[in-house]
Amino acid sequence: MDGTEVLWTGENVSQLRWTLEGAILGLDSISTFDRPVSVITLPNDGYDISESLERRGVERATLGRTIDAFAAVARAATEKFIVATPFIDAAGVDVFNTIAAAVDPSVKSYLIVRKYEDILRAEQSGGDRKVAQNVSIMTYYRDRPGRSRETFHGKYFVADESVAYIGSANLLYASLESTVETGVLLRGVDAKPLSVFAQAMLESSTLVRLPA
Repeated sequence: MDGTEVLWTGENVSQLRWTLEGAILGLDSISTFDRPVSVITLPNDGYDISESLERRGVERATLGRTIDAFAAVARAATEKFIVATPFIDAAGVDVFNTIAAAVDPSVKSYLIVRKYEDILRAEQSGGDRKVAQNVSIMTYYRDRPGRSRETFHGKYFVADESVAYIGSANLLYASLESTVETGVLLRGVDAKPLSVFAQAMLESSTLVRLPA
């Protein structure tokens, strides 16, 4: 030793352990592409949870970003791209259009929302904002006798039967910029059940705008 004393406090040892575990999990996720990947939106570096995750070496090693998960699904689509989000606003339309631009033009693209009025309100909020013209817009919301309504709450991005996202993030400014959101990116056989469900939702939805 050169006379320098290294002290490992209990807190430092705990941080080192979390960092190493995070790195190991990260390497494992890289080598096993078909495994589900947890994704998260951490909008603000000053959030307590962001700092806590970073101290544990987990944030960059094992958690993907929600927006990257959306893009991964879009790029994977070869026949059908389905996005289901109960709520959408102007910021959500902008993000959706950016993601939809990554989809091959030959792919059939669908956007399912609860109410068409949300789309119209977002498009009328300023500028020339419009949902991408190559997208069919659907609604899944109907009143039922003796019940309040039939609709959906989950958020899904689905590419064929190969890749899918399911999580908490609506296409809203709050979900994209100021709220912690979590989800899972699924591939291969793990994505197929969600694909089947998304197709059933599509068939149960009402077409309100055809592609241009």
